Amino acid sequence: EKNEFFNKKNKLLTELYDIGFPIITKPSDLGSSIGVYSAKSIDEFIENCSTLFKLTNKIIVEKQLTNFEEFNIALFKKNNEYILSEIEKVSSSHLLSYEDKYINDEKSLAGQNKELPAKIPSSLKKEIEDSAIKIYKNLHASLVVRIDFLFDNETSKLYFNEINNIPGSLAYYLFEHKGIKINQLIDNLLDEGLSKIDDEKQLLTNF
Repeated sequence: EKNEFFNKKNKLLTELYDIGFPIITKPSDLGSSIGVYSAKSIDEFIENCSTLFKLTNKIIVEKQLTNFEEFNIALFKKNNEYILSEIEKVSSSHLLSYEDKYINDEKSLAGQNKELPAKIPSSLKKEIEDSAIKIYKNLHASLVVRIDFLFDNETSKLYFNEINNIPGSLAYYLFEHKGIKINQLIDNLLDEGLSKIDDEKQLLTNF
């Protein structure tokens, strides 16, 4: 048992150093920046984990990007066609906490710069749009979702960060720049939801 413990510990340390510090640790099943921590060393990582395991049984560990931009895009499905919003670019000077987003005043968000629609190369725009549709399909999403991406400026690599659904994000403001007002968006979602109910009624439910 002692050998097994040390083997697991050594494997964890090796994996952490392969990822490279600084790293981000966060719960696998929470949102709104709850339990999201940065660690620049093993000691900080262990300290963060002691708090995280009070919130969840599974922790995500990933490389922390230091020179990056965030891109947000929303989409929904209508008549088997994917309707995409404009892409929003978000640059922030620091890691936002739950308190920054929902409790503190607007000064907490002062370091954020937003650009809508994002002024980006057509190749990156296409990659974001294609990736969003692929994620929507693979996760069997329905109605409207907002998908957040991170773009590493040093490696020019795009990362899927998270997906936000209703009620977390209706993302109506992203569609307004495509000429879809909030009442039109809600009408489309109601039509799609009713269509889904009609489809489910055709399924056998009595055995």
